[in-house]
Amino acid sequence: MVEWVYDGPNTMISGRDLNVDWDGAQVSGGFGLIAGQQSGQFGLDIAFADVDAISRPLSQWLPMKAFEPKLREWLENDIGGLVPQGSLKLSQPLGPAASSDQLSATLALEVTQATCRLRRSGRVWKMSRGACCGKEECFKPR
Repeated sequence: MVEWVYDGPNTMISGRDLNVDWDGAQVSGGFGLIAGQQSGQFGLDIAFADVDAISRPLSQWLPMKAFEPKLREWLENDIGGLVPQGSLKLSQPLGPAASSDQLSATLALEVTQATCRLRRSGRVWKMSRGACCGKEECFKPR
């Protein structure tokens, strides 16, 4: 259900109980957008299930700029696998004084059959305990 409310200088658009099938995965949740004359707020709260992140690694469908640099660096190793379940929550103030530093993001993933593609070699390796290890190098998030 999507709702639009206009109340003088403020506008609110919200979506809840939204369900979408995307590339064989199920995505459900909602969003909210509040916009006033000088400021506003955007929020997103979604859950997903049955994601095939083997053919399309996580970095290709997650909002990478929303995450801390260390997590981005780890995900940019083309971390893939099957994601039976996960969730993403985002919150961002809007307006002239808002900055990307104010973006808040929480990501929870269950990844099975995890793989990664090391940048230098381009080879695909199975992951072990969160580490992407190959003969040439081993990268582990810190």
